[in-house]
Amino acid sequence: MESGDAGEIYQYVVKPELERFTSYVFEDACQQYLRKQNRKHDLPFYFTKIGRWWNKTDEIDIMAVDYRQTQILLGECKYKHRSVEVKDLKHFLGKKVAQDKRLYYYFFSKAGYTEQAVAYAAEHGIKLVSLDELV
Repeated sequence: MESGDAGEIYQYVVKPELERFTSYVFEDACQQYLRKQNRKHDLPFYFTKIGRWWNKTDEIDIMAVDYRQTQILLGECKYKHRSVEVKDLKHFLGKKVAQDKRLYYYFFSKAGYTEQAVAYAAEHGIKLVSLDELV
C-alpha cells in the first residue's frame, strides 16, 4: 500500500478472499433473519437456541432448536453467484442430524433459485429465502 500498489493489493490479496469473508457475514444475516422471524412467531416453532452444527461428515450453517429439543430448524446459506439448483437442495436434505426429531428446512441464497429448485423445495417442504427477504 505504501508503494502505491493499491490496485494490485486488491486484485491479488483482497479480491481472492473477499467472497469467503463475505459468506460468513451472509450466514450472520441469515441467523438475524431467523431471530427476527422467531420474535414475530413466524416460524414453525419458537426456538431457544441457534448456532452452527457439525460432526465428522456434515456441517450445518444454522441449527435452531426448541427448549425441549424435539424440533429442529436447519438452515443452509449459499453466498454464490449462481442460482441454487435441485442438486444443492438434495445435498442439504441428505445431511444426517437427528432422526427422532421434527426437522424444518430453510435455504438462503444470494443469487436465487432455479425454477426446478423452487418446485423441488415446494414438494419437500423446504422454505426458500432470497436475498431480498433478508434486507
